[in-house]
Amino acid sequence: MTIQKKSSQQGVSSASSTQRGNFSAEMAARQARNTIEHMIEPALTPKLRDLSTKKERLLAVADAIEQAALVKDGIGFNMAPFYTDLRDEKTREKMDQWLKNVGRDQTTDTFFEDKTGHACKTVACIAGWTSLLDDPSNKDSESMDRRASDILDLTREESRTLFYGSGAYVDRENITDKHAVAVLRDFAENGKVRWGKFNSDGTKKR
Repeated sequence: MTIQKKSSQQGVSSASSTQRGNFSAEMAARQARNTIEHMIEPALTPKLRDLSTKKERLLAVADAIEQAALVKDGIGFNMAPFYTDLRDEKTREKMDQWLKNVGRDQTTDTFFEDKTGHACKTVACIAGWTSLLDDPSNKDSESMDRRASDILDLTREESRTLFYGSGAYVDRENITDKHAVAVLRDFAENGKVRWGKFNSDGTKKR
């Protein structure tokens, strides 16, 4: 009887060891899967400030606009506002009144149309995109031009020309995303903001 009891205890002990071994193996496998999944996750887009040169930052903004990277957050592209959300009724009423005051024969939806073609009701310009790419939580449109100018290391003249089209003889609300991308890449390569060098489809003028 004693021998049988000892044998039975050894069997229980052996079973417990097997269970512990299976649990440890399962945990190890789970950790391995988590590690692999983490390794193959797409890298998060770095903040623009983390890029070391002005050229890299300009090209990063150009790439983001071209790829409509903020559309996933419901934000399209339009050069007229720094940032505006037409889903908000008060904002829409304010913009409707502003269009009337400046004598624009356009509706709010057409004037602030998303140029990416995704019909987003929230749109932002180059300055807005730059600011949001660097910090998505900061949607204060009144300071976006200053933040974007600082992020891109722009001179005052560069900022006025790139964000406002000053001296470029362009209507900001008519600038397409392709036009903006071409200007940004040209600026990155040649150091000059030249809106007049490109057509609305981003091709060079002859």
